[in-house]
Amino acid sequence: MKKLSFLIIAVIVLVFHACTEKQEVVEQTHEDGTPKTVVTYLVENDQKIKLSTKQFYKNGQLELQGDFDKDGKRHGAWIYNYKTGTRWSEAEYEHGLRQGESAVYYENGKLRYKGKYKEDKTVGKWFFYDEKGNLVKELMY
Repeated sequence: MKKLSFLIIAVIVLVFHACTEKQEVVEQTHEDGTPKTVVTYLVENDQKIKLSTKQFYKNGQLELQGDFDKDGKRHGAWIYNYKTGTRWSEAEYEHGLRQGESAVYYENGKLRYKGKYKEDKTVGKWFFYDEKGNLVKELMY
């Protein structure tokens, strides 16, 4: 009886795994054929659910990356980079709305400004810096 129960569970797991897979799709390319937009999908039976996206500059550097919730809205960390690969900005999203810490950087890597969002609105104290990294302004939202 225990052997039969184990066998049934193993078959169920195998069938579920066979029907679910992650699939990376190059959805756009640059003129030279290199990837511009790559989307990762969760494929369940015949349904595709968008999990994440990555976009690339012509030079191959990562331009942006981020994840989606089951409804296709931004969810989690979204990161943008300059063509050089230096971080441009980073923000957190919850079901399509900016939520939590956000930061934007100069191309030299120094922080330009940072602050928090709550339900897509700026909140609390925000800090602004010059290109050398010196604090030049604080604003309260």
